[in-house]
Amino acid sequence: MSLLSVVQDSLKEIGGFEVPTSVVGNTNETAVLSLALANRSLLETAKRTDWANQTVRGTITTASGTDQYALPSDFKGMMNDSMWDDTNNRKVFGPTSASMWEFFKNSSVSNTSLTRYMRIFKATASNDKVFYFYPTPDSTATIRYEYQSNGVAEASDGTLQAKYLADTDTALLDEDTVALGFKWRILKSRGLPYAEEFRDYEMAIESSINDNGAEIIDTGSDVMFDKFLVITPDGSWDV
Repeated sequence: MSLLSVVQDSLKEIGGFEVPTSVVGNTNETAVLSLALANRSLLETAKRTDWANQTVRGTITTASGTDQYALPSDFKGMMNDSMWDDTNNRKVFGPTSASMWEFFKNSSVSNTSLTRYMRIFKATASNDKVFYFYPTPDSTATIRYEYQSNGVAEASDGTLQAKYLADTDTALLDEDTVALGFKWRILKSRGLPYAEEFRDYEMAIESSINDNGAEIIDTGSDVMFDKFLVITPDGSWDV
């Protein structure tokens, strides 16, 4: 569903509004308002959950003696516990908490390169946020991870965008939910009742959050990473 379809279909469903033939670049009052509110719905909806279509896989190539690495240009947030050292076939822990990071950096407890930790905070030479690794890498390795992109729309040529820029752009989020968000916002902007549309929007958000699923957490397990362990069946075994 394109931006133009979201706007036109929503206004037709509501009734009583002029339905523009185009949105972006149109100086018509309804078109100008519709573009602003469609983008507001898009951006606010993106904040409500980690949308599957915004999840991207990133790669870092470490260098010996370098402990900080740039975030992707479209970085919105880290998918926790997703970092993996492909080269050495081992997990990278993080993002760690501030207290744990300071413990690793300042305590007398030694740590080997077998276990690596990551945290995101301000770079030493700029105001940019970066990945930090501890211990500092001592060799080249390929690190993979998942993150949430700030791209919320897609152009007709596949380019990711931070908002709608053309009538033909489509949302990376659930477009029915974006349309519902647009509907209650345009009703509110005109001083019209919007409670039902707002309720429908909130219900759609809750449904979308549940659609992604989540890992089952076993609070009774004593093993932190038991999902990685080999399960051995009961029986008598020679030792």
